[in-house]
Amino acid sequence: MKILLIDDKADLGWKQLIEKLFPIPTMIIDTALTIETAINKISDKYDLIFLDVRLDAIDHKKCKIEEFSGFKILKEIKKEFLSVNFATPIILLTATNKVWNIDAFRNYGVDAYYIKEHPDNVFDKETSKQNYDNLKQDFRKLIEEGSKKEQIWYLSKEIIDKICSHFYFQGNKKYENVKARIIDKLKLGFVYLFKEQSLIEKELLKTNNEALAFIIYWSILEEIVKGFSDVNENWDAIYKRKSDWKFRNKEYFIEVLTNDNIKINFSKVGHGQYIKREVEYKNDNIDYNNYIGIINLSLQVYGLLASYIPENSEFNQKADEFKKINKFRNEVDFIHSNVQNIYEKELIDQKDLTEHFEFSVKVLKFIRDILKTL
Repeated sequence: MKILLIDDKADLGWKQLIEKLFPIPTMIIDTALTIETAINKISDKYDLIFLDVRLDAIDHKKCKIEEFSGFKILKEIKKEFLSVNFATPIILLTATNKVWNIDAFRNYGVDAYYIKEHPDNVFDKETSKQNYDNLKQDFRKLIEEGSKKEQIWYLSKEIIDKICSHFYFQGNKKYENVKARIIDKLKLGFVYLFKEQSLIEKELLKTNNEALAFIIYWSILEEIVKGFSDVNENWDAIYKRKSDWKFRNKEYFIEVLTNDNIKINFSKVGHGQYIKREVEYKNDNIDYNNYIGIINLSLQVYGLLASYIPENSEFNQKADEFKKINKFRNEVDFIHSNVQNIYEKELIDQKDLTEHFEFSVKVLKFIRDILKTL
């Protein structure tokens, strides 16, 4: 575990105090005593950062929060989503209990705070104990949450890096817009997945940010499919669907051969299982409206996989992986509430929150693998 302590008094007891408070054998504490050193250090990845509000005597003469050295460092850490420590938990160290100062830092991404005690301003025993207990509790919680944040952030970064280098999403305004939407959805999903919720939101208002994040991440598949589709072949100038559906590698997902038959490059073999094979349907055994009109996203994804993955075994593997994600999506109460859930199940329980996080990871891995494979 690698910790960064940004504090001008780091070597005058604060580093030793943190080591005593959190005796973790694997913990390494790096220090930065100045703003210049801190800016240099945050180019390396840390598991948690302690950040002091003021790093030098001049800070005490400043009135504007944005002029504090600690706030400047915080803005550098959070300057963009792909900054290496963007997802790193931050505990603010402050010698002041002015709530507006703390709020300003928290509004810019600080996760928790600890109020330093000074001989000239010692709390009563009970307040000091509560201050200490809060620090220990926040540290444990943030280390656990930090590993989740890091996992989601790394997956998001892989997707962003891949899509920014993929030639499909360069040089054309329409596909550049698709890319921008994917990146924005990754950021939005991250916000909801790790948005701090108040007690009233959790207990009374029954928020489930994990479900919202999963739905946002799932919806990225809409952009992925459209990014791999030939916009000029599939839609007219006002984005009304044409009959055929052609991908950018010239493969057809759906091809209307004549007025009487239609060809699709994968087949359903029962129980939601799809296999890669070309199937031609006659007018008497296909609902044209289903294929030429509005095609649901899950069929589009199967079509994408079938059109870009040449090997049947690899297609079957990815199709089965997607089937499990799709099944979970269909069972999310926010989207589809089944009869048993309506009569017997609470809207939200702890198991739901855990599963929504797990499937957020799965759908992001699936999107990343699509971009790597295709």
